[in-house]
Amino acid sequence: MIIRSSKDNRKAMTGGGYTSMDNRIFEDPALSWQAKGVLAYLLSRPSNWKACLEHLMTVGQNGKSATRSAMRELIEAGYMRKVQVSKPGRGVIFWDHLVFEDKTQSGGVRNNSAVTQEQWDDILEKTKIAAPLGNQE
Repeated sequence: MIIRSSKDNRKAMTGGGYTSMDNRIFEDPALSWQAKGVLAYLLSRPSNWKACLEHLMTVGQNGKSATRSAMRELIEAGYMRKVQVSKPGRGVIFWDHLVFEDKTQSGGVRNNSAVTQEQWDDILEKTKIAAPLGNQE
């Protein structure tokens, strides 16, 4: 049996925010419990939030190796893509991670893709995501 807080109680405890996500994530046998937890945490963040290994290590009890392993697992399963964004003449500007609630949403974005800033903006537009603003709590 699962005992839940009432929605009114959850609203009072969380200031109004709680997360709803696709149950297929939790039923995916390709993911460990650790990877499912990291994915659930990432999906609970705002859409323009930047997934960052260093931050993930501060919000859980896993170390760098375990957190990196969970992120690698999400990449291999198709829930995350690491993308290198660059500008002509300036080289790499930044690396970012795209996180997908539905692994079929990746729209052909391959892991470790190298894209220009213009292509990155186009990817964000197609996926309806605002440009990352950095970690926001």
